[in-house]
Amino acid sequence: GVQTCALPIFAQVEVNTETGELKILRMDIAVDPGLAVNPEAIKHQIGGGAMMSLSGALREELTFANGKLTNGTFAQYAPIVMRDSPPTINVTVFSDPTLPMSGIGEPGVAPAVGAVANAIYDACGARLFQAPFTPERILAALAESSASPVASPAASPAS
Repeated sequence: GVQTCALPIFAQVEVNTETGELKILRMDIAVDPGLAVNPEAIKHQIGGGAMMSLSGALREELTFANGKLTNGTFAQYAPIVMRDSPPTINVTVFSDPTLPMSGIGEPGVAPAVGAVANAIYDACGARLFQAPFTPERILAALAESSASPVASPAASPAS
């Protein structure tokens, strides 16, 4: 049969509940590709895919007016760049030589959006269902949730 790649992602964020500003503090990613022939290359591929996913989570959105695209240039449609990267992205590769290799080209792309959405909920009680997670959407979700904000894990003292 076909070997699939397992890839959970954990994100830690800080949310300013006054402004809706979101800061990604760290991402931890575990990947099980079966037999890992080149673990360092896998780490970089998965990290790059997670960055692509973060771009969709934080910024990327096509906008239209009267049926026409209004942000069709990179000046208007600004994907994230390296300076927007979380300070920490850890990728751990679990190699199982008893399993066949699996593709690792795309598995890192999708899960980061959900990880960030869940981290936002964990940090402040706002449940978001539409990316990008803009300050406006975060504030609207906070108002809708009427949940009392909880301290961000990042704001907690280290134990």
